[in-house]
Amino acid sequence: GSDVVTLGGSGGGVFADRNAGSGKAVTVSGYVLGGTDGGNYNLRSQIGLNADILRASVAVQGMSASNKTYDGGTAAMLTGSAYVTGLGGDQLIVGGSGVASFVDKNAGAGKAVLVSGFTLGGADSGNYELVQPSGLTANIARAGLALEGLTVADKVYDGTTAATLSGNVSVRGIGADQVSVSGSGTASFVDKRAGAGKAVTVAGFTLSGDDAGNYMILPSGGLSATIGKADLVVRGLTALNKTYDGGT
Repeated sequence: GSDVVTLGGSGGGVFADRNAGSGKAVTVSGYVLGGTDGGNYNLRSQIGLNADILRASVAVQGMSASNKTYDGGTAAMLTGSAYVTGLGGDQLIVGGSGVASFVDKNAGAGKAVLVSGFTLGGADSGNYELVQPSGLTANIARAGLALEGLTVADKVYDGTTAATLSGNVSVRGIGADQVSVSGSGTASFVDKRAGAGKAVTVAGFTLSGDDAGNYMILPSGGLSATIGKADLVVRGLTALNKTYDGGT
């Protein structure tokens, strides 16, 4: 008809409870009737309203990834104590066993580490979506390769550290890695002094192959040799004649 009725107030809705879920009932309140004819009516709240409460994201914190030496695999090690922080006084605990892996097996610095395996528990866990640790990085250092097939010749002390190599040099990578060695190597004793089983360092060889970037040549592959003492001849002496005296 021609009744004058207005709707005022600050209306709002309230879910039946605070927990996450879909199609949850919503109760409306706070609206009031006004206008010349408003007193002739009772205001009823709209019924059948519903909406979703989506689960909040909560990230696992407190974890870091450890550096490692290249081993041909992507496995990474986690350190730290996992925890999450909910809203207000919500009760949340982190469970499960975190599993970490590098994005690839290759050596490098600041490599991304991916994590899975953590789970969320506690009285209020149903209101949250767990986010695994993110932004973790660590280094994969190059593995050392010993040169095989080489021998070092013993020598007599000559006042230098120079050493002589012989043999057919080779290297062995991890698993089926493609890595080989080439170049003209040079060798030197750690110092010039005479001694047995002295360590020998090697230089001049290079690595090649698809997986060469994951390795470095060890400066000494357990090579050693002996520097024997040099003979010194006493000079400048003269033997004197003598008359027989029954002795030498």
